[in-house]
Amino acid sequence: MKTDKTLTYWGEMNGNLTGVKTAHSEVPFFQDWQKKTGVPVKFTAPPTGQVKEALNVMLASGDLPDMIEYNFLNDFPGGPEKAIKDGYILKLNDLFDKYAPNLMKYLKEHPEVDKLIKTDNGSYYAFPFIRGDDAC
Repeated sequence: MKTDKTLTYWGEMNGNLTGVKTAHSEVPFFQDWQKKTGVPVKFTAPPTGQVKEALNVMLASGDLPDMIEYNFLNDFPGGPEKAIKDGYILKLNDLFDKYAPNLMKYLKEHPEVDKLIKTDNGSYYAFPFIRGDDAC
């Protein structure tokens, strides 16, 4: 894909990377991600140990990135359905249907994975990272 747009991404640096890499942009996975999609990404990470506080400040500011990596299921009051209702994250159902037919096929064939990325009301709220092993 060729674009002059840059996506913005907010997420905590994985604990396995702390001390090894100082930023998402230095991680080979994220470098390859941008190379394969052709879409540049500007990464922002909250200070270590202050993820919840930084998320709350960001949400209150209304200045949201294109992508947020956060455990909305366990760490957001009211869960992902509340975050969708409040306009913090998008309900992805229509986007999955339109732009991710292979993912939808996979989810239909693997209901145990499907269940992990949608709310009890059926709202998809996350794009899964599927490894293909027992941990999904």
